[in-house]
Amino acid sequence: MTQKPTPPNWWNDAVSWIDDYVQRTGEIEVVRMGDFSAVLRIPTANEVIYFKATFPPFNTEAVLTKLLAEWFPQHLPNLLAVDTERSWLLLPDLGMTLRQITEQDNDLTRWEQMLIQFAHLQQHAVHYVDDLLHVGITDRRLAVLPSLFTEALSRRSLLIIDQDHEDSITSGDYQGMMMFISQLADLRAELAAVGIPETLHHDDFHANNICLAANEYDFIFFDWAESCIAHPFYSLFMTLRYANYVFHADHDTLARLRDVYLASWTQYAPLPRLIEAYKIAAQLAKLCRALTWHQAASALTARNRLDASASATYWLNIFVKNID
Repeated sequence: MTQKPTPPNWWNDAVSWIDDYVQRTGEIEVVRMGDFSAVLRIPTANEVIYFKATFPPFNTEAVLTKLLAEWFPQHLPNLLAVDTERSWLLLPDLGMTLRQITEQDNDLTRWEQMLIQFAHLQQHAVHYVDDLLHVGITDRRLAVLPSLFTEALSRRSLLIIDQDHEDSITSGDYQGMMMFISQLADLRAELAAVGIPETLHHDDFHANNICLAANEYDFIFFDWAESCIAHPFYSLFMTLRYANYVFHADHDTLARLRDVYLASWTQYAPLPRLIEAYKIAAQLAKLCRALTWHQAASALTARNRLDASASATYWLNIFVKNID
């Protein structure tokens, strides 16, 4: 044990809770201790166990993961214990991530089945949207995006404007954002007209948060802290961006992955129209990501929020300018 979090009794309470469920064979190791989450590694006689805690504003992860594990057990980790009030999870070692697997052979074809499975999960989750909103999952559906965008811009102190920072924007850029509300209304209406039901979106959906199940067929999706109810195609944007930036996937590969995912939604519209809808969703996904970082910045003191504010500003900027 190399580091203890605050408040002072947090660590002791967590260790006591862990010991209620597992028999440790060694010291607890801190894997990560951040502003919004902590991950601890716990050795036991038979396997390594992981403890995860999430903190405001992302402290709905435990209850969301618990519900999803009940509804979609084939695609969620086998939870060893859950404390939804404190947002604590006890998880087995999930093995290699999809990123680690792909790094071995640079084969992104297995991502196709992953995207199909995730699309099916999202489609089934449509039936649970009210339940998810009831337990506090963030609402970023198309109808509320204009007000969320306006609110984010109104809290100027949470953005990086006219500062010596690589992600800073100018006052002129900021004024341009303020004028973008009418275009946002048009984008929202155009995407809504396609008729895709809004559902669970994983706003940190990338290959480091995905594993293969023991059967080597089903994919396991985890790390749901930044999720919300929104347009499902936002999740595809996050995956394709990761494939592009991390694995340097070429245009044809990205287009194939896009079309495989979108083909799961053709009961709502033909594929060509879904491709056009995805172009709009990809831009709005940047706003969604900006709102996640803005939410993070709002939970931090001015002294500690620079990175979150910079990320919020960066995503707002590329949303309005619609650039990558």
